Amino acid sequence: SKIDKLDEEILGRAQLTTDGKALVDFLQKRILPKNERAAVEQLVRQLRSPDYRLREKATLALIGRGVAALEVLRNPAAKSTDSETTRRIERAIAAIHEKDVAPEVPAAAVRVAALQNPPGLVETLIAYLPVADNEATLEELRYALAKTTRVAGKAHPLLVAALTDRASVRRATAGEVVAR
Repeated sequence: SKIDKLDEEILGRAQLTTDGKALVDFLQKRILPKNERAAVEQLVRQLRSPDYRLREKATLALIGRGVAALEVLRNPAAKSTDSETTRRIERAIAAIHEKDVAPEVPAAAVRVAALQNPPGLVETLIAYLPVADNEATLEELRYALAKTTRVAGKAHPLLVAALTDRASVRRATAGEVVAR
């Protein structure tokens, strides 16, 4: 299939190529590696600290992590009954969004990568689900997974594994795609 001109334009404005492998790399950089999750959760806990300097350092570190930190920042466990902490979390999320690419870029990256189905695409799309922060990107992820995860008429093993993932969005999406 041919790459849509608008997608090419969107990716170009974000200084991304239409190469499938490069787009998978772009998406992977936006996903928090499992081995870094505890460190990011610790930074979120530090937002509750009575020490201003520690809170400020944690905020800057979370912003520096970028989009990859959003899954932890948005986690209900991160939320606090303390309105100050909630405000700090919201401020960090807003700062991450300000420094990020335009909201349509990840959806375009998913669409273009799905056309090429490069190695690592399926696991990247599944891992990216909790990071997707708008319905358009989630819809593109669902469509791309439906398109790329049928192997000889059977659901891809990674999609089946996602049915029991701890992230509800992965479980729900995997269930929806498998049912299609």
